[in-house]
Amino acid sequence: MGVIRPSPTASPLKESGNIDAASPVSPLRSLQRNSFSDGLSSISSPTPSSKVNVPPPSSPTANLPDTVKMSQLGEKAGAKLISEANKPISILSNKIEPRKNNFNQLSADKKDPLSMLAQGGGSRRNALLKWCQNQTLGYSQVDITNFSSSWNDGLALCAILDTYVPEKINYRSLNHSDKRANFEKALAAAESVGIPSTLDVNDMMNSERPNWQTVYNYVTSIYAHFET
Repeated sequence: MGVIRPSPTASPLKESGNIDAASPVSPLRSLQRNSFSDGLSSISSPTPSSKVNVPPPSSPTANLPDTVKMSQLGEKAGAKLISEANKPISILSNKIEPRKNNFNQLSADKKDPLSMLAQGGGSRRNALLKWCQNQTLGYSQVDITNFSSSWNDGLALCAILDTYVPEKINYRSLNHSDKRANFEKALAAAESVGIPSTLDVNDMMNSERPNWQTVYNYVTSIYAHFET
């Protein structure tokens, strides 16, 4: 009796060449596939909660102690003042202060023209007398020792004015015995340059010792006009 062998059943894989959807899948492979899909989903569409919050930049001195902050502020203020001081100042700037010391000195000289002359010491009267003596050195018949009798012939006045306006005096042409002519020439020369006449010719001629204060004040006006 012959043995009946069952006919081999064709494998679904061999016939179609594809894995059927209903065919069993390994649990490990399924897990790997799900994990891969989840990873792609998280990369392609990040959730808002995944953003990193970056704090805004803080000030360089925010965490410094108060003493350090004040020190830095002081250094900045000092640097700013130095920078302002080094800037060139326009000649039209109203920030330029006048030199008060020089201005006050000039004002004092105008009020008291003999102040500079007497800086070497001694009285103003003696300083002016010394100036007169120096101005008339070499002039004949002029010997100034005071502000009274030394001026009663007009020659001392003519000699002093001759050192400034010789064209109006011409000392060598003077007649030394003509007192009136000498006084008139001296006073006219002084008035021509703006020095007012405060002397009375008659008083000067007729007095052996004219008033010294009158002579002193007039000579002071001559000094102030030419020397200050």
